[in-house]
Amino acid sequence: MTVNEVLCEVDELKPSKFDDGLMIQWLTRLEKKIYEEIINTHEHEDIEDEEKQDVPEQLEMDYELVVPDTYADLYKYYVFSMIDFANTEFDLYGNSMAMFNQSYQEFCNYYNRTHRVKSKPLIVL
Repeated sequence: MTVNEVLCEVDELKPSKFDDGLMIQWLTRLEKKIYEEIINTHEHEDIEDEEKQDVPEQLEMDYELVVPDTYADLYKYYVFSMIDFANTEFDLYGNSMAMFNQSYQEFCNYYNRTHRVKSKPLIVL
């Protein structure tokens, strides 16, 4: 799923006064969080230099997001929650954030099932 696809779905389901630039900032922050907390803590056989896995400072519209389509609703729910928070609609924010947290946890569980956690070398004193 690309950034553009997420934004189109958000615009259709939850139109808001916020421009794409702000929503891209929110998605960039989330993508960095996913890399820091999940992707970069696991081993990857298909990537030669794991330390070079990084997210650009600002995502482009055609940027392919790391979460597979099966779990990609988490991006939409995150943007929903940020819209609700910015609009001070805290009841809606709570609902949107609960949906995001559930989706994020489902992706974490999937990733932990399918990827080995990086191990630290054992230091014997």
